[in-house]
Amino acid sequence: MKVLTLESGPTASEEFLGTVLCQTLTRNAASKAIVLRKGQVLGDREVDTLRAIERQMVRVIRPEPGDLHEDEAGRRLASAIAGSGCKIEGPIQSRFNLVATVRGIVAIDVPALNALNALPDLSVFTTLPFQPVYPGEVVAGAKVVPIVTRSEVIERAERVAHDHQPIIQVRPFQPRRVGVVSTQRPDPMLRERFEAILRRKLEWYGAPLGLIRYPEPDVTAVARSFRQVLDDGAEVIVTAGASSADPCDPLIVAVEKLGGHVEARGTPTHPGSFFWLAYLGERPIFGMPSCGAYSEATVVDLLLLRVMAGELLTRLQIAELGVGGLLGRGMGARFPAYGPLNDGSP
Repeated sequence: MKVLTLESGPTASEEFLGTVLCQTLTRNAASKAIVLRKGQVLGDREVDTLRAIERQMVRVIRPEPGDLHEDEAGRRLASAIAGSGCKIEGPIQSRFNLVATVRGIVAIDVPALNALNALPDLSVFTTLPFQPVYPGEVVAGAKVVPIVTRSEVIERAERVAHDHQPIIQVRPFQPRRVGVVSTQRPDPMLRERFEAILRRKLEWYGAPLGLIRYPEPDVTAVARSFRQVLDDGAEVIVTAGASSADPCDPLIVAVEKLGGHVEARGTPTHPGSFFWLAYLGERPIFGMPSCGAYSEATVVDLLLLRVMAGELLTRLQIAELGVGGLLGRGMGARFPAYGPLNDGSP
């Protein structure tokens, strides 16, 4: 590319034709009315405008073979990173947005995104990974920083994106039926509140709450309850009352007796460090700690988002929760915006 400094005003020459404007111009120094914007490609009409404004020195870029205007480069970058569940809108101030088309969670290939942002001239920015979003919400933005960049930079970005496709997508929620097995036997009032809270959370996903069982803390009784909720069609099982620190806890032993396995005991989070995750086949079992029964901002809520989007969580993914695992104030965007609890409580 060539950078030129030319003069506007009555004598503005046709040398402006085909160049890209590097600054936003007003009619004169005292005016705030914009007549030409930074990044515009100058044609005959724009040159006429330059001749109608006061004399000033104007910096422009003349593209050369292999150069890309910011709009074309940004569009290609956005197209390269966009996966399912989102569409591209723009340009808006040279930025292209990825906008959710479904209700779900934002899934991001973070190492690949970091590799893109390490390339010169590129800027891709997103929501938090696994953040819940609604249709119409912006989940990412993509742009190139300079007004003109080299095509090989975008080609390198496209190769990275091709090798890690998709880098950004929105995974839609699936209304998976949930069953409950709890060896925690609260009084009727607490039991009613527990079920109301769980039902409210599932309603946010459009997921049905199926069979609920409160067996005695006995392996045989618990295993029977697991079979009953599975026969009822449960795709996800939530349990309460187990101690992940106790290797002989009836809930955990019953899972293993039925041929399942415990994927993770405990999580690097607070609250929720005593959460455990198991599987019976591909059906996840949430070992809910006591805080998860009545709170709406624990690791249970973070992981339910992902399971309801069809993800099979692994021990490694549980381990990755440690970064950002202090689930304190200011993290509201990470959690579902559950509706009000209609259980008669104040």
